[in-house]
Amino acid sequence: DGSGCADLSTNEALSAHLTRMFFRLFDYPADKPCSQVTVVDGRGRLPGVTEAFAGNTAAALKTADIVAGATLGEIARAIHEGLEPLLATPSMALTQQIAVARGVGRHKLLVLPYDPSGLLGWRPTVAYVNNYSRVPIYDVDFGEAGRPVAPVLNIPHLTGVDLMIWPAPPSTGGVEVFFAGASARAVKALSEDDPWWEEMLQYDAEGAAPGSV
Repeated sequence: DGSGCADLSTNEALSAHLTRMFFRLFDYPADKPCSQVTVVDGRGRLPGVTEAFAGNTAAALKTADIVAGATLGEIARAIHEGLEPLLATPSMALTQQIAVARGVGRHKLLVLPYDPSGLLGWRPTVAYVNNYSRVPIYDVDFGEAGRPVAPVLNIPHLTGVDLMIWPAPPSTGGVEVFFAGASARAVKALSEDDPWWEEMLQYDAEGAAPGSV
């Protein structure tokens, strides 16, 4: 895969592909400094937080410093190396970062392990990836005893800065990808014959059409 990683996860590989295509939307010089942020689940990794914990234990952490022209393998390796200590069970690295955030929060301050100015602008330099693919959103029953009501299509909440990986409907299988904010505007402005689409959809098993991302 070009990353040199023996145990690259599906999440890391997909995040690397999306991060690369995200930066290609803005036609940056190859040596433009950029970074990638991953939302990490603290269940099973933080002290006292079990896999069954029902609250929100997510933490957005910078996992890679890259340049805009980095190859897919280079981005995947950077993400893998950044995530590896955070995904340990338990994770001392994640525990330390959460402890710092909580300590600063007691003084009504906010600490972010990435530059928010690179996240919120019209030409962002931070790719913020949030993967919900393991959340069983289509297993929720909104009915009552004897009258189950299952969701047919579930649209995610978007914060305006996310590259979101979302479970596709069971009838489709796989995952869906949602762009938001500046990247969504850039995608919308592309013509259907733009070469970006061919690169973006090259790994899609179902042969999705340009404009369907």
